Amino acid sequence: MKRLLNAVVLCSLAAIVVAGMVSVAYAEGVINWKVKISNPTDNNVYVSLYYDVSGKEVKEYTITKGASHTFETGAKCPSSLGGWVYGPQLSMADRCINGSAAFCTVICADSNWKITQHSDGAYHFDRD
Repeated sequence: MKRLLNAVVLCSLAAIVVAGMVSVAYAEGVINWKVKISNPTDNNVYVSLYYDVSGKEVKEYTITKGASHTFETGAKCPSSLGGWVYGPQLSMADRCINGSAAFCTVICADSNWKITQHSDGAYHFDRD
């Protein structure tokens, strides 16, 4: 019985230490999620990255034709992308980072995307 109690105490202490390390990593900016968008098209594209649990915080950037941009969200996880194509003046459909078409949730991971023009003429965010 004493051996079991010692094992439980040791596991509990290990869990506390790991939780503390994760908290420090978040606080000190060790975690920094990145979403890279490449724009190989012939048009400049205004891109919005929504992030955080609410999905309401946003970072915005105009990616010139042939260029790319990397958004950094710190410890706040990315959730979706939106955009506007200059030139033909087209709105891009929002894209969930998690791949779902119905409901966007945050994804705590780095990702790479490229802007592509599909055969129907519409512009999309596709995984790179």
